Amino acid sequence: MTKIFLDTASASEIREFLSWGIGDGVTTNQKIFLSEGNVDFKQRVLEICSMKKDWPVSVETTTHSYEDLVEEAREYASWHKNVVVKVAMMKDGTGLKVLRSCMTKG
Repeated sequence: MTKIFLDTASASEIREFLSWGIGDGVTTNQKIFLSEGNVDFKQRVLEICSMKKDWPVSVETTTHSYEDLVEEAREYASWHKNVVVKVAMMKDGTGLKVLRSCMTKG
């Protein structure tokens, strides 16, 4: 089965695609949010989550240290049950350690 993920943070684009019956989830990152201009990051993520029941909305971490990444990932995950946190992988394995920590400690 094919799944279509919308790579945008534009609420109007997402609404349009959903009106066409297109969209199984949304992927975002900081560059996409910057292209939206002056929007409240958390509020937009919550708005996107509420547009369709039970669809994944990915939100990417931006920090670099293990401790900051764990804190950031947990913060994003706490916003809404639909949030899927994307943790950047680093050559030293920090990203994998963050994932392990988040999986074992909630």
